[in-house]
Amino acid sequence: MASSQELILKLLAGNPPDLRAMLESAINEGNGLTRRQKALLEMVVDVPTETDVEAASSDRAVRLTQIKRRIAELREERDEIKRRNDNLASALGACPECWGEDAQCPTCSGRGGPGFAVPNATAFAELVEPVIQRLKNLPGGER
Repeated sequence: MASSQELILKLLAGNPPDLRAMLESAINEGNGLTRRQKALLEMVVDVPTETDVEAASSDRAVRLTQIKRRIAELREERDEIKRRNDNLASALGACPECWGEDAQCPTCSGRGGPGFAVPNATAFAELVEPVIQRLKNLPGGER
């Protein structure tokens, strides 16, 4: 094992053959190192290499791209659900914000359940009338 001076000289020369391996060896062998010296060497060994940093950065970039894509998908899904909710609330004459379940609602003050407002005739015909027709066509015991 190289002495501390040899390690330092190789570092200063800027050409350490395998510095990390040398430091790990020095830590493992001890060679009269104090606990503080060992702790300092362990900190140096634990410093990520440039390759480690680049790999982590690349991994983070990939993950960030995946997260941004998922956020965009969730926003699209939320917008579609909001559109459907608003359309159904319109068909039923309900408050699209809370459906009458929130006394603090700025739109209806909690009074906006189905039938609160005049239903939108087009939405009603599209969404509710088919259900009514289906129920009318069922034999009496199936309702």
